[in-house]
Amino acid sequence: MFIEHRTYAIQPGKLQEYLNVYGEFGWEAHSNHTPCKGHYYTEAGAMNRVISLWQYDSLADRAERGKQLRADPRWQDAFAKIAPLVMDIQSNLLLPSPFWSPASSSDK
Repeated sequence: MFIEHRTYAIQPGKLQEYLNVYGEFGWEAHSNHTPCKGHYYTEAGAMNRVISLWQYDSLADRAERGKQLRADPRWQDAFAKIAPLVMDIQSNLLLPSPFWSPASSSDK
């Protein structure tokens, strides 16, 4: 299992538009294909950023889910609307540390 940590740099002044469009047209399709473990936007620091965390079982799982997502007409429609608002995407694949597991974490 790993988490894909994606950071989207949104055009200045377009963050709220991105959130509205993605929320209305993209969120359901995207989250139906891959479990989302978190979806955030920045309020301080590096501005105009959207951060999402997606869980995968393996690289093969990621590739297959991506293929299915790109074939989904709902995503194709959403992508056409949101892509012009995105300036850059960074993706990091995060592996769990050997001493930690989601079952061992707690909200204290």
